[in-house]
Amino acid sequence: FTSGGTEADNWALFGVCDAHSEKGKHIITTKIEHSSVLKTFENLEKQGYEVTFLDVTKDGIVDVKQLKNAVRKDTVIVSIMYANNETGVKQPIKEIGKILENTSVMFHTDAVQAIGKFKIYPKELKIGALTVSSHKFYGPKGAGFVFIDKKYNVEKEICGGSQERNRRAGTENVNGILGTGVALEEIYEKILKRDKIDSTRKE
Repeated sequence: FTSGGTEADNWALFGVCDAHSEKGKHIITTKIEHSSVLKTFENLEKQGYEVTFLDVTKDGIVDVKQLKNAVRKDTVIVSIMYANNETGVKQPIKEIGKILENTSVMFHTDAVQAIGKFKIYPKELKIGALTVSSHKFYGPKGAGFVFIDKKYNVEKEICGGSQERNRRAGTENVNGILGTGVALEEIYEKILKRDKIDSTRKE
């Protein structure tokens, strides 16, 4: 659990790169990411990482072929947002997950604008790290979380105690965490009801 989407993005990206720096220093993202991702990549670039910034089509969708060609042996992470915060365009997350599934590259997606609008199950989509901000689905402000697949190591970016399975030190925001859990349960119930109604109409 984090203080929101910005910390979640920072932690996922810096943490993965720090933990897997021996593999290489090539990372991939798009030109349309949220500033919390773009500025993190710019910072990593200053630290010596080589960044590939992917283009998008005229419809605002990432060029999957360009992505596939950009992946190298020394690529550590690919970060592509689930849905754009300005255009609302949804990216081909499932297709990207399949491309990266049999590689050692972590797939990170900033799902801040998508959570609460779509059913998102990270493992089914082959997502290695997924970042979320609570207030985007009617949870409390100042709270968020990162889902990280157990097969990946992530260095902690806040040092101190052994909270959060020794991944994020500091006293947990218990009220924020509880509020996030309740809000997420309620929004998923609404999504499931909506999808059930839609499927009935189609029939």
